[in-house]
Amino acid sequence: MLYPDAWTPNMVTFIGQIPQVAVLLITFTFSGMSLSMADPPPAPILFVMMGLSLNWFSQHDVMDGLRARR
Repeated sequence: MLYPDAWTPNMVTFIGQIPQVAVLLITFTFSGMSLSMADPPPAPILFVMMGLSLNWFSQHDVMDGLRARR
């Protein structure tokens, strides 16, 4: 297994959410709290980071379900 047996499914889900929160903070760092397109963030690298963090969360969500059923 990837995670110790003592970890609950909620802990696995929490670990899956960490990169998404990090990407959100990075996005706000680059673009500020303004949601206008006056100063757009550097899109290509952020899109790659968002895609990787979404894939990371999806994998951990599947592992969470498997752990909960076990």
